[in-house]
Amino acid sequence: MQDDVKRRAGPYEGDGKTKSFPFSFYVFSANDVKVVTSVKDSTVEETLEKGVDYSVTVNADQNATPGGTVVLTNALASNHTLSILSDLPYTQEMQLTNFSRFPPEILNSAMDRTVILIQQLKELASRNLTVPATSNQTPQELLTAILDTASTANAYAAEAKAIFEKSVLIEANVTANADSVSLMKLS
Repeated sequence: MQDDVKRRAGPYEGDGKTKSFPFSFYVFSANDVKVVTSVKDSTVEETLEKGVDYSVTVNADQNATPGGTVVLTNALASNHTLSILSDLPYTQEMQLTNFSRFPPEILNSAMDRTVILIQQLKELASRNLTVPATSNQTPQELLTAILDTASTANAYAAEAKAIFEKSVLIEANVTANADSVSLMKLS
């Protein structure tokens, strides 16, 4: 039986030294794990290649202690983040025939696999940007609009700051000139 677990470990922050990262979700094999990295705060991620960029050790008894450890070939850079994801293929593995009994292990394994696949989709959906069902806009178009708005807002903020700093200088000059005029009147 599979508990309702998050099928992602991380994101882990790189420190330039750490190579080993744990995960605690059930897997059938080391091939059921995917590792992704990105530059911190970037929206672009890279999928690492198993056997080249990392190796996976799974705990021997997945029922008692699910999960394992991902070990990177090179330490995760300090400006990078890493996530470990469940990556069970979306296939149907159970094969039943009319001429064999239905062993509970096969049925339980097939049901566990189905639940894991659903949990993978749930984890992915939890990170998705969604639009209303009545919208003509795609999630990517919405994200682009949000990022464009943020960029424009940052530009306006920088412009406002420059205007403010210029007005502070003008105010200082006006005050200095007013003080000079006052001193001239007194003399």
